[in-house]
Amino acid sequence: MTPQERQRIKDDEKARLRALKAKRQAAAEGRRRASITQALTNMAEMLTREDAHEAMIARLEQTTASDEARIEFALEHMTADVTDSEPAAKDTTSSTVAPPSRELHEGIEKTIGRPR
Repeated sequence: MTPQERQRIKDDEKARLRALKAKRQAAAEGRRRASITQALTNMAEMLTREDAHEAMIARLEQTTASDEARIEFALEHMTADVTDSEPAAKDTTSSTVAPPSRELHEGIEKTIGRPR
């Protein structure tokens, strides 16, 4: 093998290794960019989920407040109807309260949202 052939083989091998190194660097750069893109996508999805979560919490709070108002309204009317239906001369020291009438019970059910 002549020194020129040997030098040509070495130069060819160096060129192949440089090309391989450039491809590896390009692949690493592509993976890095893909990782950054994925991180940004995940952040955007989290913001979207957070907005949806906040909307669900607000809707739940509104529904809860509405249900509480209905229950309080039903309880106020239940106690008012029970005291109105009792005779005025009845002994007030008695601790028993008469059960609500069927009509009152149906009214409460309708107020709560479960009509029969």
